Amino acid sequence: MKKITIYFDGSGYPNPKSAIVIANEKGEIIKKDINFHPKGTTSNEAEYLGLIMALEEAKKMENVKNIDIIGDSQLVVRQVNGLYKTQHPRLQKLNKKVISMLKELNDKNVQIKWVRRENNLAGILLEKGKI
Repeated sequence: MKKITIYFDGSGYPNPKSAIVIANEKGEIIKKDINFHPKGTTSNEAEYLGLIMALEEAKKMENVKNIDIIGDSQLVVRQVNGLYKTQHPRLQKLNKKVISMLKELNDKNVQIKWVRRENNLAGILLEKGKI
């Protein structure tokens, strides 16, 4: 595989959770996963935790050099890409972890991109209960 796309999403209420969907270069789903979080986890935290799940999967993919990581949270994508400051202390901690994980992936071309909700495969499947 030369390229993969990892979609991530997170939801805070009423049952906090994060999900990822991994697609190969043909767009075929090769993996889906979901993690549940403690009550009180916010939507933004769940989005960050979904991004962390995506980065953990990216680290495992030894023979893949090009990875697009796609999410529908403008806040998270823009904070990670340095366009917004991260002000909330709990989000700062998650942001630092993401930045550290990205540095560990320096041998790969990793792009973190924003899409509208209706184009986020992880969000669509999470909403439909298909993950």
